[in-house]
Amino acid sequence: MVAAGVFLVARVYPLMAAHPEGAADETIALQVVTWVGAITAVFAACIAVAQTDIKRILAYSTVSQLGFMFMGLGAGGVAVGMFHLITHAFFKALLFLGAGSIIHGCHEEQDIRKMGGLKKYMPVTFATYAIGMMALSGVPLLFSGFWSKDGILEALHEQENKGPFFLGVIGAMLTAFYMTRQMLYVFAGNYRGKANSHEQESGHANEPHESPRVMTMPLVILAVFAVILGFFGTPVWPWFKNYLSAHNYPPIDGAESGCDHRARSVVDHVCFNGGGVGRNSAGLGAL
Repeated sequence: MVAAGVFLVARVYPLMAAHPEGAADETIALQVVTWVGAITAVFAACIAVAQTDIKRILAYSTVSQLGFMFMGLGAGGVAVGMFHLITHAFFKALLFLGAGSIIHGCHEEQDIRKMGGLKKYMPVTFATYAIGMMALSGVPLLFSGFWSKDGILEALHEQENKGPFFLGVIGAMLTAFYMTRQMLYVFAGNYRGKANSHEQESGHANEPHESPRVMTMPLVILAVFAVILGFFGTPVWPWFKNYLSAHNYPPIDGAESGCDHRARSVVDHVCFNGGGVGRNSAGLGAL
């Protein structure tokens, strides 16, 4: 349900992108989507910077990334926004499951200020969480988050109004900052946790421990996808964009007049005469 709004906007994109022939390239509706996404991305990222609960950081990060998705939809079209939605689904699932593994290994502790030094105690969780963190931060070339976020920023940079682009860059920098902060708090230095009253009474050791394989194996699988999914949207092989492109669908007879080129290039020459919207959104609906 978190990303339902993004998918809804993607499904009604032809309605938002339609305008009379010869009008501006971007409609007012798409401009609103772009600006709302840009403001949301920066605002939520600023909140994430101030959080100390490991899950709250990821939660506000999700809100920020939803803003990026809306910026992609508003500036670049369905393929750009949906590509970030899909890559984000994998590396954010990896991060949330990794946070659960950390909480389990730290005896239900969620405050990152009471963690530290977990790299030596939880090597598998550390390695997979680091991959998710780098994907979310947009570390270049090897991680899917870089390619999906780069597509959004590229689309924003091509717009005449550069305001959303600069907000997107600020949001991306804040994302890298608060995720690096979280990684250092959780995995670097020495362990700062203390035994709670129940552990002190029972005499159980307070040291963190790695989670069982039933928890770490899903992390490994998601980490693999957090890397390889990016290669489906690189400039060398833009498979995902082509999948949603009109080049893969035959043109609709008599549907060329009055259509918006951007909408048509995304969802199989979508037009508004003869019920074309419902008939030709099958390419996106197949997702």
